[in-house]
Amino acid sequence: VTLPVLFIKETADLLDIESRVALEQVARVILALHGTTPGTQFSIEGHASTEGTREFNGTLSVARAQRIYDELTKRYGVPAELLTATGYGQDYPMYPNGNEQQLQQDRRVLVVRTR
Repeated sequence: VTLPVLFIKETADLLDIESRVALEQVARVILALHGTTPGTQFSIEGHASTEGTREFNGTLSVARAQRIYDELTKRYGVPAELLTATGYGQDYPMYPNGNEQQLQQDRRVLVVRTR
């Protein structure tokens, strides 16, 4: 499951309504899979663009992953034991030297089914 949730630059705040809708949709998918496939697990992967320092981006990516973890568990009722959250900083950019529109795509969280 890819969660196309994007964030405002240098924050863990969701970028727009599309990101909120995507988060809601993935919560429904996780809950449905949990109901039909016991033992399902998901990894929440926080990312940052290559702007800023490595240290700042590492901390920011963790905050973004944690924000999505909190939203999924507290707002949408996803059981916490189904999720792990990790920040990858700027280590896996899609557009390391991109323009602003491309860099926005690196300010993301992915939710990946791991089991």
